[in-house]
Amino acid sequence: MAILCRNIGTRFNLDPYFTFYTSETNKHSVKTRFFYVKNNIPADTAKNSESILYFTEYQFQKQIKDNYTLTLGLLHTFSDVKSKIFDNHDATNVALYSQYDKKLIKKLNLSAGIRAEYFRIDSKETKSVIAGDTIKEIPVQPVIRLGANYQLFDFTFIRASFGQGYRFPTIAEKYTYTNVGALNIFPNPYLKAETGWSSEIGIKQGIKISNWNGYIDVSAFWQEYNKMMEYTFGFYHPTEFRPLNIKDPADLSIIGTYGLKALGFQSQNIGRAKIIGFDITFTGIGSFFGIPATLLAGYTYTDPRDMNKHDSLKSTNSNILKYRYFHSLKADFQLDFKDISTGISVLYMSRMINIDKAFEDLMGDGPGVGIELLPGLYEYRQKHNKGSIVFDYRISWNINKTSKLSLVIKNLFNEEYMGRPGDIRPPRNISLQYILSL
Repeated sequence: MAILCRNIGTRFNLDPYFTFYTSETNKHSVKTRFFYVKNNIPADTAKNSESILYFTEYQFQKQIKDNYTLTLGLLHTFSDVKSKIFDNHDATNVALYSQYDKKLIKKLNLSAGIRAEYFRIDSKETKSVIAGDTIKEIPVQPVIRLGANYQLFDFTFIRASFGQGYRFPTIAEKYTYTNVGALNIFPNPYLKAETGWSSEIGIKQGIKISNWNGYIDVSAFWQEYNKMMEYTFGFYHPTEFRPLNIKDPADLSIIGTYGLKALGFQSQNIGRAKIIGFDITFTGIGSFFGIPATLLAGYTYTDPRDMNKHDSLKSTNSNILKYRYFHSLKADFQLDFKDISTGISVLYMSRMINIDKAFEDLMGDGPGVGIELLPGLYEYRQKHNKGSIVFDYRISWNINKTSKLSLVIKNLFNEEYMGRPGDIRPPRNISLQYILSL
């Protein structure tokens, strides 16, 4: 039985911005935003919320001769949130950044940047550790980025980049305490910031094959994370919000007392993670049997590893991160003949290796043997273990300059596949659309 829930929402944003020059080489820009959101749910006022966000960014850019650019910037964000789901909180983000871009020789461009981040939610601030004669914490997190691009030949470009990252937990991740039906979302006020770095090396090559012109882009990447944040499903204490161990008699007694009220998701620092891989992209325009055509295709391989020694919360013994794929492919091919356009797109995702163990094996008795949170999920995943491939088709007719008629078929071959546990994606859908532009 479907349950309808009325939501009366208000959204308002105002984005004043302006740019001015104090000389031919000095550019100043100011961007601001006021964003107001209010959600009113008459049937469940405990989920009402109201928030205001103020954003301001000033940027100065100076062109030094023809081969050197200096950029300086300062931004400030303040948000004030009032909600019964995670109480009332306010957050501040301040960042000071600088970037230098220089063309060393005719075909080589270099860039280097540094950014200092400050975050605060209520009284909890950024904590960055500086090691020296004495180890101390400072309320600012510095991050750097480096990049290079070199034109090897007329249509061949090589690039490389390295950048650090820093993500402070959001108000929702730290303090949300709510439920959607029988599913609970638990807060984690002890959640810590996530840090990491990423690097990439790639080559972009222009190509011409028969009557097709385009480019192929190949790149390899390496990313590492510390204290990576990820929502984890399991049992949690409904008042202390700590994870509960079903193998601990005391925790098992708590689970017996609270039942389903102790079951749900919580954002946690899972530790270290490493993601390496490569992707290939082709974009081209040409003709197909004399008809103008465009093609966009991309393939990505990722190897997402959990670098922690022990993790009994995954559905397999593999150290692959949860809800990730090894292989994914996207492609789109379109023909344009006079006023008729037609195209087909394809999306492929390999099998999802790991999910939260509790979905298939709630009490640790074995997948498909003991209690399953989603009965039949283990058997379904064993049967549908080859990944999924989904095709969409479209055709449109530009009747005249103001009228367009389109037919769109989603999931053309009616593929049955799952986006996440319990989320069977929509079957074939056919829609007819008419657009009139006045």
